Amino acid sequence: MLIEFSVENFKSIKDRVTLSMLASNATGEDEGTNQNVIVDVGKPKHRLLKTAAIYGANASGKSNLIEAISFFCNFVRDSAKEGQSGEKIPIDVFRLDARCAAMPSSFEIVFLRENIRHEYRFVADGERIHHERLRDYPKGQPRKVFERRWDPGEKTYAFEKGSGWIGEWKTLQDLTRPNALFLSVAAQLNNELAGRIVEWIGGNIKFLGLFPEDNTGYYFTLILAQENLGIHNAMLKWLRHVDPGIADFEIKFDEFAAFGDSTSVYPVKTKTVVTIHQGVAPDGTAKPVLFRLEQESHGTQRFFSLLFPLYVSLESGFTLVADELDTRLHPLITRWIINLFHDPKTNPHTAQLVFATHDAGLLGKRLSRRGQGTRTDRPDEESAIAADGSRRRGEELFRRDQIWLTHKENGATRLYSLWDLRIRNTEDLRANYLLGRYGGVPFIDELDP
Repeated sequence: MLIEFSVENFKSIKDRVTLSMLASNATGEDEGTNQNVIVDVGKPKHRLLKTAAIYGANASGKSNLIEAISFFCNFVRDSAKEGQSGEKIPIDVFRLDARCAAMPSSFEIVFLRENIRHEYRFVADGERIHHERLRDYPKGQPRKVFERRWDPGEKTYAFEKGSGWIGEWKTLQDLTRPNALFLSVAAQLNNELAGRIVEWIGGNIKFLGLFPEDNTGYYFTLILAQENLGIHNAMLKWLRHVDPGIADFEIKFDEFAAFGDSTSVYPVKTKTVVTIHQGVAPDGTAKPVLFRLEQESHGTQRFFSLLFPLYVSLESGFTLVADELDTRLHPLITRWIINLFHDPKTNPHTAQLVFATHDAGLLGKRLSRRGQGTRTDRPDEESAIAADGSRRRGEELFRRDQIWLTHKENGATRLYSLWDLRIRNTEDLRANYLLGRYGGVPFIDELDP
């Protein structure tokens, strides 16, 4: 499980910012949000949040924070590959302060793996890794696994092996290039300890793009749905939340000339999704009507691409990171996805969801459920709002420590939570956010008539 992620000097992020999944020790939070917290996990014990929502104006840095997490995970997984030899490290520093161009960027993650806290960080610029360190807490106290530092005076690296390191040491140092991570090299050369850490960072954090073609969720959805009938049926049930008219879907094969030159072309088979609707035949009887997925609405296509990441995250206890989760989705569907992670019945393996959004409606109360359908609260059920913007506490979807905001000052992104602002838990979060009382909203000047 993710505990924290920190980054400094990356794109619009100048000074160090930290996204924390640690739950506050708030005593006044609504009891309805208690299920949003994972209690007493890990060594030492932690109270972790299941979800975190990141709000902010356009261009305030929400996407850059998510890109920083993505870059970190990809670089840990891939930096040791031969194709990276001699290449620059693709780090985009904060460009509005010339001093930052001469400074390295830093990235750090804190996470629980097999119930033990781990901390891994690296500092790098386009040319080399300047610092790298791994620590763990097998008995509740920090233990060094390894540390690597660049000495600019001696033009060499200093390595320090901690008591937590297991396996070959000297050979791995000699094989680690300046633009590669020691952790990644060790994992590639079959060091078991390093392999487990790289596997967690590179595999236990999943990402969602804005559109189906931006991520591999679509393709993995096809594979899972084709190979496992139980998974197919579970995904179909979810898909019908978005489009009840879909009776089923199938995976079909198309053969086409995919690549080649003027003298030779190689045929390749690709998987295609066909949705099945119930239509009417000329004689009035039921008749299945087939549509290609691209003929469905953009919302249906978007949701289909979410099926695999949602399913595998909830089944495996992964951390799912999404930029603009609500893109092309109805607000009720977005709420439904969030509640999949909050509800221990649908999230028994304590998966986490970190997402950016503009949907201020999520800052309101939970929606009531009556009979077979979900409906919004009636006006007479809303908490009374006083002149100062406060209200009686109701069942909120999020705790204050789950709501994060990005805000730019002098072109640099700040990141903070509503808990950091020490606001009262009786405030109307949705109204006050849109009024700009917490920051994280665009400044829109009134136009002259």
